[in-house]
Amino acid sequence: MINAYHPGYRWSDQLVQGVRDTLMAAAPQTRLYVEHLDSKRLYSPPAFDRLADLIGEKYRHISFNAVIAADNNSIRFLKKHRQSLFAGIPVVICGANDLNPADLDGMAPVTGVNEAADVRATIDLALKLMPAVRRIVVVNDTTPTGRQVHREIQRASEAFSDRIAFVYWDDLRREDLIRRLAGLNHGDMVLYTFLFKDRSGDYFAYDDSAQRICSASPVPVFGLWEFNLGHGIIGGKLVSGVTQGQAAGKMVLRILGGEKTDTIPLLMESPNRFAFDYRVLERFGFRESDLPADSLIINRPTSIYEAYRALIWCGIVAFAGMIILILFLLVNIDKRRKMERDLRESRQSLKSITDNIPGVVYQFHAAADGQYGLNYVNDKASDIFDLQPTPDTFFEAFSARIHEADRERFFTSIADAVAAAGPWHFQGRFVHPSDGVMWFSGSAVPRTVNGQIIFDGVLMDISELKKADAALTDANRMLRLVLDTIPVRVFWKDKACRYLGCNQPFAGDAGRSRPDELIGKDDFSFPWGTDQADLYRRDDLMVMRTGKPKINYEEPQTTLDNRTIWLQTSKVPMRDAQDNVIGVLGTYQDITERKLAGEELRKLRNYLTNIINSMPSVLVGVDTQGRVTQWNRQAEQMTGMTFEKVRSQPVARVFPRLMDEMDRIRTAITDRRVLRDLKIPRTENGETRFEDVTIFPLVANGIEGAVIRVDDVTDRVRMEEMVIQSEKMLSVGGLAAGMAHEINNPLAGILQNTAVLENRLSGDLPANRKAAETAGTTMPAICHYLELRQLPAMLDNIRTSGNRAAAIVKNMLSFARKSDRITSSHELTSLLDQTIELARTDYDMKKRYDFKQIHIVREYDDTVIPVPCEGSKIQQVFLNILKNGAEAMADRKVTQAPPLFVLRVKEEGVWVRVEIEDNGPGMDEKTRRRIFEPFFTTKPVGEGTGLGLSVSYFIITETHGGKMDVLSTDSGGTRFVISLPKAGPS
Repeated sequence: MINAYHPGYRWSDQLVQGVRDTLMAAAPQTRLYVEHLDSKRLYSPPAFDRLADLIGEKYRHISFNAVIAADNNSIRFLKKHRQSLFAGIPVVICGANDLNPADLDGMAPVTGVNEAADVRATIDLALKLMPAVRRIVVVNDTTPTGRQVHREIQRASEAFSDRIAFVYWDDLRREDLIRRLAGLNHGDMVLYTFLFKDRSGDYFAYDDSAQRICSASPVPVFGLWEFNLGHGIIGGKLVSGVTQGQAAGKMVLRILGGEKTDTIPLLMESPNRFAFDYRVLERFGFRESDLPADSLIINRPTSIYEAYRALIWCGIVAFAGMIILILFLLVNIDKRRKMERDLRESRQSLKSITDNIPGVVYQFHAAADGQYGLNYVNDKASDIFDLQPTPDTFFEAFSARIHEADRERFFTSIADAVAAAGPWHFQGRFVHPSDGVMWFSGSAVPRTVNGQIIFDGVLMDISELKKADAALTDANRMLRLVLDTIPVRVFWKDKACRYLGCNQPFAGDAGRSRPDELIGKDDFSFPWGTDQADLYRRDDLMVMRTGKPKINYEEPQTTLDNRTIWLQTSKVPMRDAQDNVIGVLGTYQDITERKLAGEELRKLRNYLTNIINSMPSVLVGVDTQGRVTQWNRQAEQMTGMTFEKVRSQPVARVFPRLMDEMDRIRTAITDRRVLRDLKIPRTENGETRFEDVTIFPLVANGIEGAVIRVDDVTDRVRMEEMVIQSEKMLSVGGLAAGMAHEINNPLAGILQNTAVLENRLSGDLPANRKAAETAGTTMPAICHYLELRQLPAMLDNIRTSGNRAAAIVKNMLSFARKSDRITSSHELTSLLDQTIELARTDYDMKKRYDFKQIHIVREYDDTVIPVPCEGSKIQQVFLNILKNGAEAMADRKVTQAPPLFVLRVKEEGVWVRVEIEDNGPGMDEKTRRRIFEPFFTTKPVGEGTGLGLSVSYFIITETHGGKMDVLSTDSGGTRFVISLPKAGPS
């Protein structure tokens, strides 16, 4: 703690007191170091620099957790020397006048508490107590702190400027100031801050200035700092060094507790408190009831009890002592009578007790001349040792029968006890006259009577105890053998976590050769390191604190060869006979290999789970009762339920679509054969979809059940139907090609014979003239006849119709010709015109439409280059679009305009764009989005397969790498847009 001022200065001492009391109450182990700058009396920056060097040298071996800067001068000192003295150490400030967060730049991490005089609260209270006041005299000095306080008072005075005049006496000699104060009268009050230095440059102690000023003033003197209280000021809402220090101490405790400094906000509201001097209140006639309820009052007079409390209590104690003494004497007399009676009874009881003790009770004496003898021996001597219970003869007879190997040790032990005047204890063998060798124990306690040592003791038969002890030794040896043999480490500790014992394997893990080498040591003495020792200690303390065991948990351990192994540990509290916890008992075993195997098993399970979840099929595992045991991600997505939710639930309940499969599931499990149910139709969102359900019987480790796989085969079914339809189209194409060839032969005859007729009827040929003459006519006559009968026009119509039929047959042959997927360059305008000609043959009597009646508008770009493509397939696409458009225009309820196709071909970057637009009824958005789906059709049942546009979309996008889209026109019709790459399909 860096204190700006000097020891003995009350403000500084209060700051230190507040910090120390707060730290010691919550963390008594905290060490607080305090340094003083003495800047109030001796302000010298060069001296401060030398002091910084001294502090750096003084504390260079100490690591601090926090630094406290008290008052502004210490903040400036710390800001200048922070990097050299306390770099990176959190800083807490207190006692800083008018704290500005900007003043703390460069000091991070830093927090603290602001010191600000509550001028307004003090003036408010003064005016409440003295409503007649019209002038406030402010007594202050011109030190840096004094000038800062002057500015604070000026700011606060603005709130009272309409009714109070403020006068500042802060640049006067103290003698002049005291003379002026003596002239104050009713309507004045004094607001005193401090006067450490006057105009003459003289320095004063804070208490001397306060007493002189308050004594000279005939009006109440209010203050702003608590260190002036008790020296004449009446009080006010005072800045307290104690509360400032307490606030700083609480922030330090938060930092010591691990809280980041930058999360602790600056306390800008100074922790001031109302405090008053009772004697000054009395002097000016103020009542204590007019003060704030939580005010601190000093110098309040004490009551008679408080003044003479010690004397009053001495009298009470003396009187009570006399009463107790009288009672004690009365009780003592009664006790003495009772004791005499009890003594008689106890003598009788003692004899009864000694006679019932399971041993020989004796009294033995040792005289100063070294002679031994018995004073008393009870009757048990004859029962246990078969010796007469006579004091004069018992010792000699007893000693004579002690086993030869123990006799010398027996006499030596007695001599040692007598010499030391200490207790006697002995165990040895006694040769019984009839029972042979027996074990006995002797014990005695000495006391001195008239210079003679008297031993009171007992001799006991411990033969059975020795047998039990031998059995216990054997049992302990067997227990140690078991502990050292089992493949589990065993250890036990006391309440301080120090080892009381362990088995041999544990000692080996700890790097010791014997278990007793661990006794008295803790975990920090062994090779597993500080972090693991901390972990073990926390577990030990938790088990002992809660009294509850911690069973089968995993923790790491570092071995002697610096490997990390994994242990499965259990710890239980050890208790004494009163059920108090006295330590902890623990066991562990090395599970490293098992853990590694478990990790591999976990990875394998995750791998298998990922495989199962990555499959596009729904996989559901069930037991023999049909309850769910496995549920992959596809099942979750299809049902919206997680495996945790459906586990052990009946599969028919959580997957209703499998309800019809339950009999087949049971059959597959019973017969242990795979069952399949293919192409099961279901309706979803108005669409028919198909599924394959396959049931695999499962037998694994005696657990029976089944795995059900559900595959959505809708696309496959549709593709199969598309293939079938394509085969039909190929068959129809082949049939059309055959028909075209058959039509071509008679058509060729018709055209050829028509040409011959024209040639023979109107041609000016010698053969024609000769034949006419033979028939008795002339060629001009025949031509005139033909003209009259319009036969040349008829022959021309036959020839024109034949040529048109030939062109249709040619287009049909070209369209129906089988393709080997040979791509060549085609002009799309030509393919489109050929398809138009082919479509003109379409006529539907039921729908009453004739393609020839549809008006065709061509908007071709003459610069469009040929495009690599399969011509027949592109014609198939054009024909599907044209036929669908023609049928749609024929279905219009109201004909607003004649049916119309607008055909456009143009270049668009790397594409050639073909547009086929009709003025039919168009389609809504829902239909437009689904128009290319397989089997989607808007036609009545039996009139359409729903494959035409789907196949067309496939030809354009998949076969040719192009794009195909459909749009609604502004006039309500439909526009199909086809874009083919200029470079051909990639």
